[in-house]
Amino acid sequence: MASPTPAEAAPPNTDPTFRSYSASQAQTYATYRTSYPERFYRTILDFHHATGGQDGFLVDVGCGPGNATRDLARFFDVALGVDPGAGMIEAARGLGGVTKRGGPVAYEVAAAEEFARVTGEQPVDLVVAAMAAIKFLPYVYIPSGLGIKQCQRPRKLHKTIDLPLPDPQKPHASEINKILLRLERETLAPYAVPANLVSMNMYDTLHLPWANNPPVSSFPPESFQRLTYDREGVLSDGEHFFGGDEEVNIEELEKGLSTASMVTRWREANVEKVGTEDDVVRAFAKELRDVVGPRGVLVKGSGTAILLFKKI
Repeated sequence: MASPTPAEAAPPNTDPTFRSYSASQAQTYATYRTSYPERFYRTILDFHHATGGQDGFLVDVGCGPGNATRDLARFFDVALGVDPGAGMIEAARGLGGVTKRGGPVAYEVAAAEEFARVTGEQPVDLVVAAMAAIKFLPYVYIPSGLGIKQCQRPRKLHKTIDLPLPDPQKPHASEINKILLRLERETLAPYAVPANLVSMNMYDTLHLPWANNPPVSSFPPESFQRLTYDREGVLSDGEHFFGGDEEVNIEELEKGLSTASMVTRWREANVEKVGTEDDVVRAFAKELRDVVGPRGVLVKGSGTAILLFKKI
């Protein structure tokens, strides 16, 4: 019998790679994974307030190094980021963050299924989760013991492996997109886990609470909102990415791509190629330089999906 690929070997809806990141790797992740734009947070907060949400206690589940936690903490009295990766939490604590009241943001090592343990008896006003939501969302649908008054979960994606989408109005966009897709769907495909595939399709196949058997009645489908922007790089407003247009050189793109879980798994399986011309990121960068030149600058953005829930 043939050995399973990394994707086949992984349990459904899990991605263990980031759990094992060291503090140094987590710091690199925080540096090259940029925070979300203000309009993204405003979309979440507008929904939260329009549905009666208060600004008491924020919890960011699967917070990683705390980029989104710190950004949203300034709107809440108390903020907590939780993540199962000790390295991620160590990096988050080093980066800190301040709440609306001026207090420090708290960070705890915990998996999503330990939500009730880390929040205690204090009612939670807003729960957020970025791309980590695809790995644990069923746990936070469980109604008993969570004490969640409002539950909105935003998810932003940059395609399956956090690759940028080239601005379709800029030169070489078609050639660049072919290189990106080849990397994602051919070279790195054997290193995808099911969670990666869910993000590829803009969370269209994400398991939702009313699809449970029995359904989770505390999350009514009529209060649910799904917002998607710039799917497959087609600009929703015809001019700019929802998450903003960003200029990036190829060296910066290499560093960001190196934080992707699928790249991490490729390198673990191909140790002898890491740092050589055959390294997956270095080979990808060479292809890009052949198209845009050695000092070429790309204008990039991302497809965005925001899923908003209200718990009754």
